[in-house]
This record gives sequence, C-alpha cells and structure tokens, in this order.
Amino acid sequence: MRLWDPVTRTPVGQPLTGQSELVAVAFSPDRTLLATISHDENGLDDDGTVQLWAVPADAG
Repeated sequence: MRLWDPVTRTPVGQPLTGQSELVAVAFSPDRTLLATISHDENGLDDDGTVQLWAVPADAG
C-alpha cells in the first residue's frame, strides 16, 4: 500500500508493507496515524490483523 498526495499526485513516504489481503484503512482524527486491517496470510484464521502506521509529516 502507498500513500499519495492528491494535490500533487505524487507518492508520500515509502510503501507500507507487511500485510496481505487489505480489508480496511482509517486515519486518526489528527491524521498522524493510519490503521490498516488485513486477513491472516495463511487463511486459517478468520481474525484480522490491525496495524498502526505513523503518517509521514510531509503527507499534509
């Protein structure tokens, strides 16, 4: 997954890696964190994985 600046149409920061089958994303109210939810890689667990990412300062 990659964050993009919609105004300049350029990528922001490095790609976010480490999750497969991404299901949902949400920003914190102050836009400093991004939460991602994905399914388990091996498909044996119905529970998802939630990961928090620091949003790069240059993301606006």
